[in-house]
Amino acid sequence: MTAKLHFRRFEFKYLLTAEQEFEIKRHIRRYVAADAFAAPYGGAYKVYSLYYDSPRYYYYWQKMDGVNRRKKIRLRTYRYDGKFYPYAFLEIKRKVDAIILKDRMLIDRTECERLVTESDMSGSKFFTDGNGEVYAEFESERMTRSISPKILVVYDREPYLGK
Repeated sequence: MTAKLHFRRFEFKYLLTAEQEFEIKRHIRRYVAADAFAAPYGGAYKVYSLYYDSPRYYYYWQKMDGVNRRKKIRLRTYRYDGKFYPYAFLEIKRKVDAIILKDRMLIDRTECERLVTESDMSGSKFFTDGNGEVYAEFESERMTRSISPKILVVYDREPYLGK
């Protein structure tokens, strides 16, 4: 399967109890199937997201203040069946009212450490193959807001698609 690099969707998140989760899954199971990426691994996989922010947590405070037009910048990869995906994604996720827009670029995992630890990525091939816009915005944010990795979030994802 090829990785999708641009998204536009509505996204709603809810806090649920374990009982509510069980009931929702019971009610929807005849209408949904495990996402094709997750199906070979029992229907779930781990998501690893390294979030970037400014020294004063500009993006975090935008979220907490309920700003309608905001963004997140993160480096994301996945773990299936105990093995990491061979690539990671540098993602810029924007929220415009209720619409989520996400642009991302594929990065070879060997380049991830360099992206996190080095300020000069010149000479790297990963941002020259059609990734120029995402990388240029990342660099712009890195220079103007002094963004750097701040927090690693890891969770299990159990994705579904309508039948």
